[in-house]
Amino acid sequence: MGCSMNHPCVASGSIPVSRSAGWLAILFLMLTPTGLPGQGIFIRGDVNDDATVNIADPIALLDNLFLGGPAPPCADAADGNDDETLNITDPIAILDFLFVTGIALPPPTREAPGVDLTGDGSLSCRASDEDGDGVPAPVDNCPETPNQDQADLDGDGSGDACDSCPLRADPRQVDSDGDGRGDVCESYWDGVTRRMSTSPYGNIAAIACHNCYFPRVGDDKDQTGPENLRRTLDRIHQAQAQGADLIELDLKFEGGEVYIDHEDDGSPDRARLSDVLSDPALSGGDQILFMEFKEDTDSIEFAQSVLDVLRARGFGKAGRPVCLRAFNDVRLFNLMHVKELLSLPQYEPLQPHVRLHVLLRKNELEDFNAHAFISLLHDAGFHGVEFNIEERSLLGKVTFARSLGLGINLYTIPDAFGEVFVAGLREEVDALTVDLSVEESRAVVQDPTGLFYLNTWSQTGDRGRIGYFLDGSRFRYGAVGGAGLPTFEVLGTGEDRYGGSLVFAAGEQRSLGFTPVDNNPAEGYLVTAVVNFDKLNLAEGATSTILANSDTAGFALELHNEGGTVLRFGVRVGGAYRYASLPATRLNPDDSFFIIGAYGGDGEVGLWIDNAGTDVTVTKTAGGVEVSDSPLVLGADPQEVTGRRYHFSGKIQQAQVQRWGPH
Repeated sequence: MGCSMNHPCVASGSIPVSRSAGWLAILFLMLTPTGLPGQGIFIRGDVNDDATVNIADPIALLDNLFLGGPAPPCADAADGNDDETLNITDPIAILDFLFVTGIALPPPTREAPGVDLTGDGSLSCRASDEDGDGVPAPVDNCPETPNQDQADLDGDGSGDACDSCPLRADPRQVDSDGDGRGDVCESYWDGVTRRMSTSPYGNIAAIACHNCYFPRVGDDKDQTGPENLRRTLDRIHQAQAQGADLIELDLKFEGGEVYIDHEDDGSPDRARLSDVLSDPALSGGDQILFMEFKEDTDSIEFAQSVLDVLRARGFGKAGRPVCLRAFNDVRLFNLMHVKELLSLPQYEPLQPHVRLHVLLRKNELEDFNAHAFISLLHDAGFHGVEFNIEERSLLGKVTFARSLGLGINLYTIPDAFGEVFVAGLREEVDALTVDLSVEESRAVVQDPTGLFYLNTWSQTGDRGRIGYFLDGSRFRYGAVGGAGLPTFEVLGTGEDRYGGSLVFAAGEQRSLGFTPVDNNPAEGYLVTAVVNFDKLNLAEGATSTILANSDTAGFALELHNEGGTVLRFGVRVGGAYRYASLPATRLNPDDSFFIIGAYGGDGEVGLWIDNAGTDVTVTKTAGGVEVSDSPLVLGADPQEVTGRRYHFSGKIQQAQVQRWGPH
């Protein structure tokens, strides 16, 4: 399909021609027996045949009339004054309509495309259905590619069949490098020489070695500068060997020198940045420097010294950019100094290859303020934003930042259960800073375990459809909006989610079914969902299912009340369901929650809310999850092939299922 499911921009456009008017025109054409030879449906003034009338049209006609440019695809459309002759009066008529009097051109118009009922047939129009899909060209969202269904998941006016990025809106369909993949669908890391860790669905999730240096421990007097340098280089070389994509170094300024250290404590007894970047193995590698400013005084000298070291050591170049990062406090001023300095002539070669990121502390901003602040960062020219993995309504902030084209990093993936978080987040972000082994993190990102993946944030529900991935990279459509199906909503800024979500209502018995998803016989499942709950207080004995393929086997993620409502993830092992659960009092109807449930075939059945396991009761078991023949279902529990029960009330924006083994 050319782009991965999760990337970035909620659709704001629509098919350029009114659908109702377009289909009325088709019906009119079918019922009119008097059409002249060579006629077709067109829009008056649409010289370049892009289904709209703007300044490009008179320019195209003038180019044809006086500079030998290509003939209009439809001469009738170019006949602006409808006098059955193409000459200078036609671009004048179009310009008059656009910029002077605003008097409408003769029909057919943009609102009602049609045939020329007043002409004598002396001017021809190309066939109204060039691609033969039964949809006339002026209202066809892929006029040169057959697509009878006119599906347009991102709502940008280009049908999925010809869209250079079908899950990320771009009405202009810009593809600067001509690779068939639209610019809006390109990864944050496109153009980087290094082959970054890439997920099964094509998302590049770079792995950053956290604090990739040897910090001073306490008051250990043996940690002299040279010894610290030696151990720091050992750590970097180990990370390179393990497959790190990003090398995180923390920087401070002491006595006119830039040092690598976690704290700005005044001590110069550290490795100098200039010495570290002189290392042949590092300078000869392809890893990206991922450097955080720890200097806690506002210092343009510090910012300039960092750029001077980069320039002198040959870092920050085509194919190997440098990321400079700072938290949203006084250290952000130093990042702003870098931005100012990069406009000076001496740093001009560095400027295109230095990326600036701002780190946000956990729950630093409420949803609305977070969206507003992220917009400010984007408008100010910053390139990326970084969130704590336990951020409230995390995916709502991530998707909004991605909609602006900002790079996203999450910090810090812990060693304990880190593989669960890497697997759950690998499709959603551009980078992950890890305390988990770099080698294991990279392997989890790339492991072809995907069974099902759906993220609706960049979709619009156009024509009653959503798109998802099944069993690796097979792309499929699902239906929404009909009887017994979820409806679709699109949210703007200031909400717990951003973009599109599926809306389920238990009272209307809405659900969405897919094919069965089978794990390996001796293993289990990893399941994720981004959920906003409408109903958390269930009646005694009641169940409300978010995602399941259970029906006496498989797994279920659900709410259940047995002496108090809990959220639980269960797998059927050895003839019984084994659950991990969390009191529903930890949840609320205002936030969205990123939920992970996992069991690998031996050990704990686990459950995490916003990447934290606080207050979760776990169960230990052993053995593979029993295979279910029932379909995977969102919003209800499946009963054989078509039956449903335990319907859910709330919104689901993302859901995925992976095969999951012992880690």
